[in-house]
Amino acid sequence: MISRGKDRNGYDSTRLSLHPLTGRTHQLRVHMKAIGHVILGDEFYAEGEALAAADRLLLHAESLTFDGPDGSPVTFTAPSPF
Repeated sequence: MISRGKDRNGYDSTRLSLHPLTGRTHQLRVHMKAIGHVILGDEFYAEGEALAAADRLLLHAESLTFDGPDGSPVTFTAPSPF
C-alpha cells in the first residue's frame, strides 16, 4: 500500500506498507535510509525536516505472527495510529 499526501505538520509524506523478511534490528529503517527515504521521526537515521516531522518514530507493526509454544502460529494485529 502506498498513500501520499501532507502529514499533520504539513510536510509531504508517503505511507508505505513494508514486509520485512527477518526480524533483524533496524532492517526497515536502514533499507529506507539506503534508498533516500528515511522514516519520519527516526532519531537514528533521519535528519532535519524528516526528524522534526514527528515527535516519535512513525513505524508501526500492524501485524505480528510467530510460532506459539505448541508450534501453531499466533498473530497479533493493531491498526496504525497515524
